[in-house]
Amino acid sequence: MQAGKSIPSAQISLHNFDGAYPCYGGNGARGFVSTYTYEGHYPLIGRQGALCGNICLATGKFYATEHAVVVQPLEEINIDWLYYELIGLNLNQYAKGAAQPGLAVSNIVQIKILLPPIEEQKRIVETISSIISIIDGLENNKKEFYEIKELVKSKILELAIQGKLVKQDDSDEPASVLLERIRAEKKAQLGKKYVESFIYKGDDNCYYEKIDNDCVEITDEI
Repeated sequence: MQAGKSIPSAQISLHNFDGAYPCYGGNGARGFVSTYTYEGHYPLIGRQGALCGNICLATGKFYATEHAVVVQPLEEINIDWLYYELIGLNLNQYAKGAAQPGLAVSNIVQIKILLPPIEEQKRIVETISSIISIIDGLENNKKEFYEIKELVKSKILELAIQGKLVKQDDSDEPASVLLERIRAEKKAQLGKKYVESFIYKGDDNCYYEKIDNDCVEITDEI
């Protein structure tokens, strides 16, 4: 393990530019710089700051500041497995200091880990990657999921209002026949006072009763 090199903050850009390389510090990615100090595939440990102990994975050419520790295995290890293993160690628990927590490289190297065979490391990485892929897929489809959920809820309510969520009885009188019978009975009772009306659903999803040429919204009070 080796800490990176110091670089003035003024030389670190928050925006990517032509010929730029990613720069990593104590809290992970910091921005972009015009030079690099490492090339390859390495786990990085943040050693200084509120998020010290955080783990990120750097690939290709990159710059590591003095607040990031570049982990370079001395024997054959699957780098992706090592990355996940370091995350699982929760290195932040070994940080010292209150105002400005920090991890000393001399303390990190004392931590022992169990090293499975290289083939087992690869299988672990494949399993973890597969699970993460599923989780990412669920996250990306969250919006679509909620849209479908709202559509299903709306459909269930519609079926409930229509009485289609319960077992249907073939002997039940159809709604159209029932309405016509009620209209006929009302007309017989009122005689000349009878006024033809009907209820319908407007474009605003509200219900209205049309009496002659007048339309009245049906509210809860009616």
